[in-house]
Amino acid sequence: MHEDILNLIICPECGGSHLVLRPYSSQDGDIIDGAILCSSCDSWFRIEGGILDLLPKRLWDVSRYIQFAERYNLPATMHPQRPTDNNTVRQMRFFSDHSNEYEKDVVQSPYYQALNHTTLMKWLDRSRLHSGDWVLELGCGTGSQSILIAQRNVRYLGLDIAEPMVLKAREKVLDLKIGQKADFIIGDAGNPPFKEEVFSACVICGSLIHFSRPDQVVMKVARILRKGGLFFSVDPQESPLRFLFNILMKIRTLYHKEEGEVPLMSRSLLGDWLYKAGIQGSMRVSTYLPPHLLNLMIIERAEKVLEATDAFFGSLPGIWSWGGMIITEGRKN
Repeated sequence: MHEDILNLIICPECGGSHLVLRPYSSQDGDIIDGAILCSSCDSWFRIEGGILDLLPKRLWDVSRYIQFAERYNLPATMHPQRPTDNNTVRQMRFFSDHSNEYEKDVVQSPYYQALNHTTLMKWLDRSRLHSGDWVLELGCGTGSQSILIAQRNVRYLGLDIAEPMVLKAREKVLDLKIGQKADFIIGDAGNPPFKEEVFSACVICGSLIHFSRPDQVVMKVARILRKGGLFFSVDPQESPLRFLFNILMKIRTLYHKEEGEVPLMSRSLLGDWLYKAGIQGSMRVSTYLPPHLLNLMIIERAEKVLEATDAFFGSLPGIWSWGGMIITEGRKN
């Protein structure tokens, strides 16, 4: 973790911004182990393996915190303070337990790599983000988008609720020697622990449907974006062809999932959320062929086929809205 993260974060317990960094070990400016102390409520949050844990206490891995407290002589006052919603706990447990399967079945699949190349990378090309701009990704997973963003001339911050996912993401950026541009936080996207108007862009790729109260997440994204800040999301939508995908998933399951409160998005619903949040956006639809078919191809072929079929079907009246994914690009007013 790099020290300038302190300019972005707030305490997830009390919302205070008077935070003190206590480093225990570091390497080349990267804090490996340490703690963040809140002067307002006396809470502390661990930095372990270069990753800051900013989960609220009700979501803490208590055994991990006890071990960390004993190692660095910190107060072990960490009993859950209040209940949390069941969806958040389910999502955290599911993705913590299935990080390896997620990496293999989703991140490394030809379809999802092609989708990243035809959506996120093209948006990054158009975004005109500048050196030093902070880009936040909510629900960063194991880092497939982390790499694409951190390779640009920006500062990247990825947040995910599942620690095993974040560990894999950090390992990837370190292996590619772009760790100086990327940081990761374990946190709850339903209540992102950040100051107002500090990010130049926010990216959410396939994660919005897993969040509790995704409408409120969009509102909070607008709060932490600077004026004119950019928004990008990729979301599965309820299309007339969705039943074909469901049949294919019963025949051959591509991946396992834990559905959230809004399992599929609609353009009207997402558009309403963006409007209420003060984000002016545009949407298009992608993925008219089953991912099962695209996964049979090599990545380069899958990318060409996805791009060509998106262009063709996306131009047909009455058919253009039938794709399986919504691609949203927006800007805060």
